[in-house]
Amino acid sequence: MTKLLSAEKALKIVLNNVHILNEEKVHLTEGLNRILAENIYASENLPPFFNSAMDGYAVKAKDTKSATSGRPAILKLVEDLPAGNLPTKKIKTGETIKIMTGAILPTGADAVVRVEDTKEVITSSYKKNGETRVKIYQSVSKDENIRQIGEDVKKGELVLKKGKLIRAQEIALLAALGREWVKVYRQPLVAILTTGDELVEIKEKLNPGKIRDSNSYMLFAETLNAGGIPLRYGIIPDKEDILENKLREAIRSADLLLTSAGVSVGEYDLVKKCLLKLGFRLRFHTLAIRPGKPLLFGLLKNKPVFGLPGNPVSAMVTFKMFVRPAILKMRGQNDYSLPRGEAIIEEKVVKKEGIKYYLRGKLGKVNSKFYVRTTGPQGSGIISSLTNADCLVVLPEGKTVLNKGEKVEILFL
Repeated sequence: MTKLLSAEKALKIVLNNVHILNEEKVHLTEGLNRILAENIYASENLPPFFNSAMDGYAVKAKDTKSATSGRPAILKLVEDLPAGNLPTKKIKTGETIKIMTGAILPTGADAVVRVEDTKEVITSSYKKNGETRVKIYQSVSKDENIRQIGEDVKKGELVLKKGKLIRAQEIALLAALGREWVKVYRQPLVAILTTGDELVEIKEKLNPGKIRDSNSYMLFAETLNAGGIPLRYGIIPDKEDILENKLREAIRSADLLLTSAGVSVGEYDLVKKCLLKLGFRLRFHTLAIRPGKPLLFGLLKNKPVFGLPGNPVSAMVTFKMFVRPAILKMRGQNDYSLPRGEAIIEEKVVKKEGIKYYLRGKLGKVNSKFYVRTTGPQGSGIISSLTNADCLVVLPEGKTVLNKGEKVEILFL
């Protein structure tokens, strides 16, 4: 009997046969969740000038040295400075300028007193000269409440590395540096074909022997989640000529091809046969995993092709474990794995030796420890076992029994 390929070896084969796609420039508004294809160096300092970190009064720190709540320092107000405006006056000893957060620091000032520690005063004697005085109730040190030039980013600094995932915070930094366009790796176009005479579209009424096509919609969503661009080709009947033409059409348009069903050994499992007629180079077909044993992978016109099982649970698990990493690599991402953890299993599980199991699990947490139990029946056609799950429970090949209370690996969904 031929030994089945392990999940680890299969993933290595997949990743060795897929390659990062070419680069493209996109507008910053389209950069979210894309992968940088260039190093980003700061073209200027951030902030580019000394500015106030809060609303208050720009002062010479030495003028506030003896200020207390009982004996405030009293300074002459010479200007009101909103953010975005340039000061017209320099601060001299005994003077202050009212300043808003983000406003440029006036010449002569070396600190800012927050507005909560001050009070503006207009007395009759000040009014006569059109003057306002400010009482300062708290001393400040030099540079206090001042944002320094380049304290965020210094000109010439490498701020974002090639391969970085662009999140909202990276977009903020790029915008602050004036980068309207950014170079990223292209997202793979993923063709999705579901096969089977038993399938009908979701809007159709079910006749005896028919089921609705759920896989193409699930794979469409999973492709979006992985950062690909899904192209849904609909339901393909179990007819060689139609399937062959659709495969030929799809591989011309897409970077990666996904089929669902038709990859087992039944009389109507035609996907492998049609692919081989088109020049498909098979890399593997069956794996030592459950669910998802009949997983097909290879290359057609140097593009990766996955033939996923038809059962919805098998299709989703194999997508997450093998297709998702392929899409992530193609779009330039470096980390392909699902988030992992450890939990204590709350039930006894018996399994077949030599096969890695991916059970659907529901997590709980007690005293900082994760506990997990299965979501119920684990049949590969039970979609609710996925909707009720927040993790996959990984059971290694070498074990046949896991007892309640044992530690298990989990993959967060």
